[in-house]
Amino acid sequence: MDLAYARVGLRGHVVSTVTERRAEFTNAPESVAAARAFVRDCLPDVDAALRSIATLLTSELATNAVRHTVTTYTVAVEADDDEVRIGVGDASAVQPVPRSAGLDEYDGQGLKIVDALADRWGIDPGLSGGKQVWVVLYRHVERPGWT
Repeated sequence: MDLAYARVGLRGHVVSTVTERRAEFTNAPESVAAARAFVRDCLPDVDAALRSIATLLTSELATNAVRHTVTTYTVAVEADDDEVRIGVGDASAVQPVPRSAGLDEYDGQGLKIVDALADRWGIDPGLSGGKQVWVVLYRHVERPGWT
């Protein structure tokens, strides 16, 4: 689903135009690659560094949805002139909890990666008892080493 809307300031002036796209994915490991491709396709006008980070963060959040729930999940991408917001929502009420995994452990690194790379992130309750884990990336931030 594609949406476009305007953010309006206090005096009724349009502050920015936001585009939003959503897609639903099955709870299967192979859906993570499809979620990454969806996000990449949603961001054609975003620089390569930000698109790479957005794709990696989507992979982490989608993998968590597949590994820790039994429901389908939705990926939502919102973009305006200043930021990109990606949300991964599912119907599970179980909240993700950052683990204190060591650097040599395979599991437990996802939310550490999210915390390190996202400019902001959080968890919002879903309308039907689930949740949406979201990340925000600012468009006008230097991201050295990412292409």
